This record gives sequence, C-alpha cells and structure tokens, in this order.
Amino acid sequence: MGLQLDGERIEGAKYIFYEGRSYIVMPNGDTYDLANAIAKINGMQKVVGFKDGDPKNCRFDNFIFKRTQNKSNRRKNASSLYKGVTQVGGRFQARFEGKSCGCFAQRDDAARAYDKAAKEKYGDEAVLNFPIDT
Repeated sequence: MGLQLDGERIEGAKYIFYEGRSYIVMPNGDTYDLANAIAKINGMQKVVGFKDGDPKNCRFDNFIFKRTQNKSNRRKNASSLYKGVTQVGGRFQARFEGKSCGCFAQRDDAARAYDKAAKEKYGDEAVLNFPIDT
C-alpha cells in the first residue's frame, strides 16, 4: 500500500483521518497534517477551517487560512474579555479598526457589534468573539 504524492508513489505511506483532520503517515513514522502541509508548500499560513465544512476535502481552494491581522485590528490589552471591546465609564464600547461600533450596557452586546463589523469586512475569515453565533 502506498500514496501518490506530487507524482511520486511512496510505498508504505498511509492516509488517516483522526479527530476531524486528515493526516499522512510516512513509512518512517513521521506524521503530517495534510491541509497544513499543502498550505506550507504553497507558501500560505496555517489552515484554520474548510469552506465546505468537510475536513476530508483537502483541495487547496477549500482551505480557510489564518489571517495576519493588521496592527489596528489586534487586541491591545487583556483588560477586556472580548476583542474590540473596552469599558468606558459604566458602558462598553465596541471598536473595529479604529471606528466605533457603538456603546452598550452589556459587554456581550458590544462584542457582537464588533463581530458584525468584522464579519462584514472579512467574511468567513473574520476573527470573532462568538464564532458559533454566526
């Protein structure tokens, strides 16, 4: 048994699917996350998801890559529980890339306002406070 990789047959290599990810196990025992190996070969960053939701579909155009966030989109301090949310007096302000998304009585509401702005700009690749809500 073997695998065909880059036009070369590797005897003894195996394809396995484990805990939601696809792996290649080489004859010497080295194991590679298939999606991230493909991404690295193509000069991309880490794969964080799959557009069609199927981790067995390791086509390059199905990958969602980790985005490098610009300086204004990075969390500046750890005083807030949520990205893009700061407390101003007794209220919580949501800011995305330097622009206000509003002030809210509840921290969660401000975080959701941030998520909405991030989702509008970055779509499925947005880094959100509540990724399950979307």
